Amino acid sequence: MRIDARFRSRDVAGRLLAAWMVCLLAAMSASGQTAPPAFRAFWVSTNGPGAHSQADLDNIVARAIQGNYNVINYMILWVHDPGGTSHGAYWNSSIVPRTTGFVDPIDPLAHLVQQAHAAGLKVHVRVIPYVGSVTWPPNQHTTIAAHPEWITVMREDMGNGPADMNGYYMLDPGSPEVQEYVISIIHELLQSYEIDGIHLDFIRYLNSGGGYPSDLSYMKSSLARFQAITGYGGVPSSTGEAAWDDFRRRTVDELVRRVWAEIAAAKSHPRQPISYTAAVFSAGSADFTKTSAWAIFQNWEKWMRLGWIDAACPMNYRRDHITSDYNAYRNGVDYALGFRHDRHIYMGQCLYRNSMANTIIQMQYALDAGCDGVIGFSYGSTADENLDGVPETDWSWYPYVGAHLYTEPAATPDMPWRNPATATKGTLWGRVTDGSTGEPVDDAEVTVAGLESIRTDANGYYVVTMIPATVAGTNHAVTVDHLGYTAISDQATVVAADITRLDAIFDGPLAPVISEIPPGSESVKVFDSYARLIRLDQGTADSWTLVSGPPGASISPIGQISGWTPEPPEIGQSITFVVRATNSAGSDEMSWQVTVEGLRPCLLFTLTDFEAYGSGAEVLFRRPRYSGTTRDDLATSPDSAKVTREVDAFSGDSCLKVEWQYVDTNPERWMRLTTSGAPYIPNPTMWLDTTIRVRLRLDSGRLRLAAGIREIAVDPEVGENGGTTGPIEWVGAASAVDGAPQGVLVEAMPGVWQTVVFNPVSDPVVPFTGDGRVESPTGKGTFEELAFSVVDTVGPFTVYIDDVELLCPYPIPGDWDEDGDVDQSDFGHLQRCLSGDSVPQNNPECQGARLDADSDVDQLDLAVFQGCMGGDAVPGNPFCAW
Repeated sequence: MRIDARFRSRDVAGRLLAAWMVCLLAAMSASGQTAPPAFRAFWVSTNGPGAHSQADLDNIVARAIQGNYNVINYMILWVHDPGGTSHGAYWNSSIVPRTTGFVDPIDPLAHLVQQAHAAGLKVHVRVIPYVGSVTWPPNQHTTIAAHPEWITVMREDMGNGPADMNGYYMLDPGSPEVQEYVISIIHELLQSYEIDGIHLDFIRYLNSGGGYPSDLSYMKSSLARFQAITGYGGVPSSTGEAAWDDFRRRTVDELVRRVWAEIAAAKSHPRQPISYTAAVFSAGSADFTKTSAWAIFQNWEKWMRLGWIDAACPMNYRRDHITSDYNAYRNGVDYALGFRHDRHIYMGQCLYRNSMANTIIQMQYALDAGCDGVIGFSYGSTADENLDGVPETDWSWYPYVGAHLYTEPAATPDMPWRNPATATKGTLWGRVTDGSTGEPVDDAEVTVAGLESIRTDANGYYVVTMIPATVAGTNHAVTVDHLGYTAISDQATVVAADITRLDAIFDGPLAPVISEIPPGSESVKVFDSYARLIRLDQGTADSWTLVSGPPGASISPIGQISGWTPEPPEIGQSITFVVRATNSAGSDEMSWQVTVEGLRPCLLFTLTDFEAYGSGAEVLFRRPRYSGTTRDDLATSPDSAKVTREVDAFSGDSCLKVEWQYVDTNPERWMRLTTSGAPYIPNPTMWLDTTIRVRLRLDSGRLRLAAGIREIAVDPEVGENGGTTGPIEWVGAASAVDGAPQGVLVEAMPGVWQTVVFNPVSDPVVPFTGDGRVESPTGKGTFEELAFSVVDTVGPFTVYIDDVELLCPYPIPGDWDEDGDVDQSDFGHLQRCLSGDSVPQNNPECQGARLDADSDVDQLDLAVFQGCMGGDAVPGNPFCAW
């Protein structure tokens, strides 16, 4: 523990605090009255009031005593570079630059620990591991600035250098160098301070779209590791790729379990057992794979089940005065307890969204339900007494909770799994390295007999928990294996409530043997980039060589084939690849062929323009409250979806008028406008690679819009009824908030028809009842719904819909009206765009008419057009201008 000599000379406030503590502790001792053990804590956020001076720290301790709390959870690291009030280190660090937000020249953490311990309180430090900075380059943080490759980005920003995600430059959870950087911070805290707990927050991806490298040459990124370990060729979509989603969960798991081991291994720390907790997303379902935590790769149910943390703190931030939140809070408590296993649940409760009385009610519910304690958010924002949604800093909360719930002091609950007298399990950890190079071995399989295998992280570390053990020690057989090496067998003595270290060193690698690619299994569509990660059945590869392949193709240091995009002359051909893998023990070659496929014929298909139906008819869509999924999110009136002629349609005279209103602006509210069993055009079938185009008019308000596509196993014609069986994916939604898809933002444009398109191939996809991948055995699905999610007003909303169309999945030269053919209508467009030889055509609407790729529209373009023209309703040739 760091002790600053200046602490010995306290100011008047400090002396008063000390006297108060002495009196209070004496009174507690005299009365002998204490409540049963329970975790009583609050989060102190340095981006909130009351945490930025020595006097503030003294007040935190005083108020904790006043409210009969027993734990102070103090945020010491949020954004890693200084600049904002809450940015930088709130301790004297040699790793992270000091914050500019603490006004006194003392070590904030050392002072808080000293004062809290003197008062009989515990201090847990809150560390946010992945938020590197809010600017690039980061302010004063030379380590992060020197490693732009550590920054993870959205898929669309991949390879273009550091880019922010929602305003933050995020560190890559799967990078071994990022993991070691975070572990160095944990080491510093354990070695220098007598803290009682370490609490991780934001221990997840910022959103489901992250995880891609800012530098494609960085071979230690999450993506590069995923490709090397799984054999995935190309770049996975940000949603819908189950293996990629699981790997991103694994990258977070790796840090969580490593911190567990590092804490347990600090055996000489005077405050052991040091509590290890995490702030986690609240559970909104009894099925953990349906929760928001699962969606952003925070698998805290696993952390609890495998004993990687001592307690989870679900952030169950609900408003008790709102019926839906009232129920959601209680469900969140009950669901969380279902994921407790034999660890603790400290329910996270939001002070500033409730009145003080309602906060007490929520806290009491959590305790009565069986939670091991409650942690409040936050220390400096304590109430919303007038229920206007504005947080209030009302320090009277602390005597209030001391008078109405925490009426007696209480100890923190025991952790029997950390107590040698009661524990029956122990932990084994260590590092696996290559004996010939000394380098760590990623993805080695470590198995303790009778237990589930664990894979090493990219630093070579493994952690096996929940191993049956006694306090005297229990021997277990251990095997360490990797396809590149000869397996190792060993023994380890595991002690209950303790951690044992067992490192493993592989001998030199085996000669590589390349996995065969079955003949006839590889194909690629023309104009689609070909990618393939070559796998090894045995050994490792120090180098890869592309012996032969098509022009442009190359192979990366991890065996990734890329760079080749087949062109129309290659349609129908089988292209041969030959690769070689080499290491110090030998080499191996393998060849395979890739067949180039053409594109299927396609014409624009209009599901409906509503012209054939009379006013008042229900066409294509049901009324808003038809679906039971979202009925409770909507007011009982208005509730209509009928053909109308009351406004100017996008085309013709008719369109569909849809009316509804939400019950409130909770972000989980949405309206499902389904085609299920509609009187006209029910469940229309579509190819899963076609784009849905909808013309829409919104005169007031704002909405988020996504399209629901049902994947079907049957094969009806396009437009026919494809039925109501099969999973549904949301296309055009970047995420979901408690089940509400967050699609494209549609702003009001009074009197103006807007065009919205949904492309299942290139748009983000979020699962509704599916897996986030748009695919089916037949390649077909149904246009199941339009999903309208609330933004900031309840409505009522009126949306007009017209011309619902299915577009071809590829461009056709000369098809300027986008109906899939090249006919007289398109010729008229060309005539209007003719500029003459060497006369540049700069009209934005005519750029596509420059078919010969020069700057004018002349006789040469007309000749190309003639070669493309097929006539009305004759599917166009996408290669006619080649």
